[in-house]
Amino acid sequence: MADDTTTVTHRITRNTLYLYVRQLLVMVLSLYTSRVVLEVLGTDDYGVYSVVGGTVAMLSLLSGSLSGSIGRFITYTLGRGDPRELRNIISMSLGIQIIMTFIVCVVAETAGVWFVTHRLVLPAGREAAAVVVLQSSVVSFVFMLLSTPYMALVVAYERLYVFAMVGVGETLLRLAGVLLLVHSGESCRLEIYACLMAVISVAANSVYVIYSLYQFSDSRVCPRFMGSSFKALGVFAGWNTIGASAALLRDQGVNILLNLFYGPTINAARAIAMSAGIVALAFSDNFMTALRPHITKLYAAGDTARSLSLVERGARLGFCLTFIVVLPLLLVTPAVLRLWLDEYPCFTVVFVRLTLIGCLIETLSLTLITLQVATGRIRNYQIAVGGLLLLNFPISYFVLRCGALPWSVYVISLIIATFCLCARLWFLRAMAGLSVVSYCRHVLRPAMIVILSALPLPLSLQFFMGEYLSDTILTGSVSTVSAVICVWFFGLGSDERNAVLMRLRRLVQAHRQTV
Repeated sequence: MADDTTTVTHRITRNTLYLYVRQLLVMVLSLYTSRVVLEVLGTDDYGVYSVVGGTVAMLSLLSGSLSGSIGRFITYTLGRGDPRELRNIISMSLGIQIIMTFIVCVVAETAGVWFVTHRLVLPAGREAAAVVVLQSSVVSFVFMLLSTPYMALVVAYERLYVFAMVGVGETLLRLAGVLLLVHSGESCRLEIYACLMAVISVAANSVYVIYSLYQFSDSRVCPRFMGSSFKALGVFAGWNTIGASAALLRDQGVNILLNLFYGPTINAARAIAMSAGIVALAFSDNFMTALRPHITKLYAAGDTARSLSLVERGARLGFCLTFIVVLPLLLVTPAVLRLWLDEYPCFTVVFVRLTLIGCLIETLSLTLITLQVATGRIRNYQIAVGGLLLLNFPISYFVLRCGALPWSVYVISLIIATFCLCARLWFLRAMAGLSVVSYCRHVLRPAMIVILSALPLPLSLQFFMGEYLSDTILTGSVSTVSAVICVWFFGLGSDERNAVLMRLRRLVQAHRQTV
């Protein structure tokens, strides 16, 4: 039986709070770590690390789709309340992941090594270092793959404080590794950095395995390679591969294209832009992480109306949270980059701004993707939406081949992302009973009102401001306040505003009692 609305809301709020505390710490430490890594490695080696790591992501195509399938099946089975089937799913998942680990390792050690050494554009004499990066990335990926069922259990059982603590611990270890890198020899810093990141990744993923084995009796099963769930998982993952391959080609495939046409310096600029995008999406993604299990569980329990309501509310609130971060970053991008990195590669500013705009569009689709996965009927959806996303790679190749500037690939991605949002709404109308009219009224219309009402004042102020630090602070502050006010009045509903005010009153009362 599904939890009542008050309990679900309380649980989402509590888990979101855990993730926000985690994100604030991770964000501050990650921004500092990125600056030190760029300074220590240099632009070329930083670009090499980015593009070679992306090659491993390309090799993880099939495993990525399987990982998403495993998470869906575990959460869906929990929603149905079938412990025997849950153990069967986990057992089959471990067997499938072991098989995929073997396949990916074989491909990485053959085609992966050949591609890195013979096709990527690398600085002279850095071929051996690139191979070390490749091997380290493969090790990280293997342990991530094997820990996927256990990580899915942690999220499905909503033990997100574990997720938060592991994230903070991993970031602290990465910072320690980077500080150690500063004192290492200059000739092998890229290799040392890659190995350190692999060791830290292995340690972090091992925590999920140990915690799950200790806390969840469902996880104490042996791998199985055949069974009733094998076909269901395989078919679901097979269709899900279309979407996974499209996303990878859009991100890492286009990253490789930029390397082939413009070299590793552009990869460094793109890596910086992707880091900025992660920061912008982090606040809404934490909210989504807490929300996703409830959407899937409610749908599995047959409570479609509440599941659809969470989809719309999650998309709207996710957009609002992201907009509050994105608007000031868009207006003061050069100043933020100077403060963050001091020096940065060419095209970084335009890359970051286009990435931030893409983040806003992406937030509108996140809960739709969760609902789509929950339905389990993904064949036609993946053929259509995945097919649209796949167009990023060939169109980007064509425009770059015709001599277009590097930022053109971002424009292509934004256009295709908009079409994909429309396609998702159209398919989910039939697949899950989602009302397109209701989604437009409760999500898209408030989002457009927030944008149009928040932009005029900051843009007018920026027009008259210079590049002094005081002007930058004023512009950033005004844009943030403008975004918060417009989100409060136009992005939130009256019940949501009342809920926020009630929680603020409780915090004030609790503070008074402790004084």
